[in-house]
Amino acid sequence: MKRIKPDTIIKKSNYLILGAGIIMIATLQLVMPFIFYQIMGSYIANDISNILRASTISQSYIWRGNVNTYSLDSDEEVASALYAYYYSDDSMTREKIRENILAKLETQRIGQPSHQVAGDGAIISVSYTMIYMENGESFYRDEASEVAKVLLDSGWLTEISPDSEMIYSPVLGDDSMQVICFVVPFLVYDIQCYGIQVMDFSYIRVLFQQLENIGIHDFCILQNDRILYKNTDYTIDFEAYPEFMFEQPQYVTAILRQKSGMDFMTLVSYEGENMKIAAHADRDILLKPYQKIILIIEGLMYGIILLLVILISLFLRQLLKRLTVLNQRIERVTTGNYTPLPEDYHNDEIGSLTTNFNAMVETIQTDIDRRVSQEKRESQMQYSLLVSAIDPHFIYNTLNTITFLAHMGKTKEIIKVNTAMIGTLKDRLAIKNCKTYDTIRAEKEVLAQYMLIQSYLCHNTIDYQFQVSTADESLLVPKNILQPLVENSIKHGLLPHKDPETHQILNGKICVHVKSDNPFLTITITDNGIGISSQKVENYFTSPLREITETDAEHIGIYNIRKRLSYLYGDKYTLEVLSPFEGGCSILLKIPVIL
Repeated sequence: MKRIKPDTIIKKSNYLILGAGIIMIATLQLVMPFIFYQIMGSYIANDISNILRASTISQSYIWRGNVNTYSLDSDEEVASALYAYYYSDDSMTREKIRENILAKLETQRIGQPSHQVAGDGAIISVSYTMIYMENGESFYRDEASEVAKVLLDSGWLTEISPDSEMIYSPVLGDDSMQVICFVVPFLVYDIQCYGIQVMDFSYIRVLFQQLENIGIHDFCILQNDRILYKNTDYTIDFEAYPEFMFEQPQYVTAILRQKSGMDFMTLVSYEGENMKIAAHADRDILLKPYQKIILIIEGLMYGIILLLVILISLFLRQLLKRLTVLNQRIERVTTGNYTPLPEDYHNDEIGSLTTNFNAMVETIQTDIDRRVSQEKRESQMQYSLLVSAIDPHFIYNTLNTITFLAHMGKTKEIIKVNTAMIGTLKDRLAIKNCKTYDTIRAEKEVLAQYMLIQSYLCHNTIDYQFQVSTADESLLVPKNILQPLVENSIKHGLLPHKDPETHQILNGKICVHVKSDNPFLTITITDNGIGISSQKVENYFTSPLREITETDAEHIGIYNIRKRLSYLYGDKYTLEVLSPFEGGCSILLKIPVIL
């Protein structure tokens, strides 16, 4: 497929402006979200921070039940019962002690004791108090049996160090049920025991719903350097966090802004417990609620860019139109048209260029007119010299013939020759009055006078004929174009034609035939002389004109004729030899018909 290229500066400018506009729109579409993110980042961060703070406060409210586990350590009745239970061998005694211990284990209920959410923002949870002893004995009420079983089956309690002051468990269990608990180790005399607050993790999990509703799924729960829970999209790298992210007080959200998005961290529990929630939100998620605003801003910017493109295009079109006019005018100068441009009154570079161009064109036109006039004068003078050139030898012979006739007392013949000579010289002098063309009738008369003189100069008889119709006699031909051709036939054709035995010049024949054949005038000059060789035809008739010099005296007449014809007709003429053979020669001249 052929590639189309802009061929004017206006098209190029329009394409450039359009391309720049498209690039600006594409760039704006790419960077607008980033710009909006940078400008509105603090506002967006506050929105997410408020949502996370609400979840944090809800969780901390739930974990206030941890105080039940702290109280077990200082409850002397519980301690005595645990000690007695640990060392008792009587099953009935042990069962009674168990009932007393279970009576001390409270169940904390917040909101409706159900997994069903009772409206947005509702806090619902049920947490159970448990006691676990180093020998594997555990105490919990029947209503806590489901969550207790998950905790005990996990085996996590056996991994707790007795030196721990308090600790949160990771989320334990499987998809059927998950639990999370808070554990405080304590000693009953020499018996290692653990106070536990345990609950179904779904009560906590539901508090992250608001984050998930806005598309944030990358979050986790951690205590110190332990991750207690992380969702499936977890990608947070805590090692890259600066120190301030871990040093914020409870309910104050630390925010880390990055190019890819924002990270948030909030302390859920008391500082000593150090349980935190961390979340990461990609920039696309943060900007999702603001897409309509971004689209409106982009639309306004697109409109502004489009308006600017149109205004700039119109301005450049008006500006470059002047430049286009100037360029077209310069192109016309190359064809020889030197008409000045209309005045450009704008005071700028194009206006200055137009003024200078007009001044230059006027100077060139003046110089050309002067040169053309000079060349015309020189060409006219050169042409006049070519036409008015008369062979001095011809004049010398004619005057000698007149003298000879005077000695013989032939007055009538002298008058004829002298009259013919005067007519010939008068015709040659006519070119000095800028007479370039003459009728065939006038040329016929001049040629007749020339042949009269030749009849006295030649040593033989020449049968001369001039054939032309009456209608064609009024046509114009270049002055003195026929006489040199006839002279060439006599000098190079008839005079060298001699009898082989007597060496006498044989009688000759010359016929000039003129015929109009629109759009050309055909002139044929035929003689019965010795003819002309192919080499001479090549040298004097067909070779380029520049290869024939004026110093070549043998055929200076042919050179003269060709140069005059070239001056008058350019390449619209024909001069050729039709029969360059022994026994005669025929020269054909074709020139445009001039009435």
